Amino acid sequence: MSEELVYRPRRSYTLLAYLGALLALLFAWELGRDFAWSALFFFVIALVFAVINLHWATTRVELTPAGLTCCWRFSPTLHIDFRQIVTVAESGRMRTGLSFVYYPLAGDGLIDLDNPRSLFLPSLDRQDELLAIVQRKIVE
Repeated sequence: MSEELVYRPRRSYTLLAYLGALLALLFAWELGRDFAWSALFFFVIALVFAVINLHWATTRVELTPAGLTCCWRFSPTLHIDFRQIVTVAESGRMRTGLSFVYYPLAGDGLIDLDNPRSLFLPSLDRQDELLAIVQRKIVE
């Protein structure tokens, strides 16, 4: 597959994951010196923050002729055909990502119109290009 058809998240997610891990290490050090419930609370928050941003940082979206494939390092791969997508839009406040509403495929390969699902992708490099391509393909 050509490199132009692979979309990766912005580097800010990696920086935020490192920041969360650093904060978690500082709170773990504080817990090791003297246990306090408040330090444990903030340790857990920093750890969750780091894991969420690591999940976003490892996202990869590949554009295929039939649709798009979303790959995450610690989660199963998801392929969505263009014919399954109902809407796609940019959403978010500070860092806008792509929101998809799509219908999953049933076991027999037909589109299951009874159970719509949604997917949110983090802010990607060349996101405007991907949005334009997907919007054009779902109209065709």
